[in-house]
Amino acid sequence: MNRRYNLFKTVNVVLSGLWLPWGMFTAYCFGAERYTIASVSLVIQTIIASVDGYIWWYCQEHLKGGKS
Repeated sequence: MNRRYNLFKTVNVVLSGLWLPWGMFTAYCFGAERYTIASVSLVIQTIIASVDGYIWWYCQEHLKGGKS
C-alpha cells in the first residue's frame, strides 16, 4: 500500500511540474495563430489534468492513514 501511495504521489508531482511549460507552449501556439496544434494541446492538457486530479483525490481518500 505504501509503495502504491509513493507511486501515485510521484506521478502527481511529475504531472504538476509539466503544467507551466505545457501551458506556455499552448499559449504560444494560440498567439502564433497555430490553432490546430494549440487546440489539440489544450484538449490533451485537460484530459491529463482530469487524470491528475483523480489521482490526487484517490490518494487523499483511499491511501492516506492506512486505508486500502
